[in-house]
Amino acid sequence: MKKETKTLITEIMNEDANDGLYGVEMTSKEKAKYLIHKFYLSLPNNGSQTGINNVHDRWNESKNCALIAVNEILFFIDKQMQGWLDADLVYYWKQVKQEIEKV
Repeated sequence: MKKETKTLITEIMNEDANDGLYGVEMTSKEKAKYLIHKFYLSLPNNGSQTGINNVHDRWNESKNCALIAVNEILFFIDKQMQGWLDADLVYYWKQVKQEIEKV
């Protein structure tokens, strides 16, 4: 696992899931970390660096899950809301997607 990934996992794991960001507007970077964190905690893990359900694979899977969630939100906004939502909201979710991809 890359050192940056390991550092970011440690940073995210050290954050409290209820750190006061519920109900408060998050930056796109905060929302990306929040989503990855939520999925990371929900995936199976054996705590090892190798083998099935290792930390690295779990990290990649949590990023993929977060991307799927954001893509579904963007799809819903585009197809179901048919322009009824503010362009700023679409921009925000596209920024969240970019932040997830950067991690």
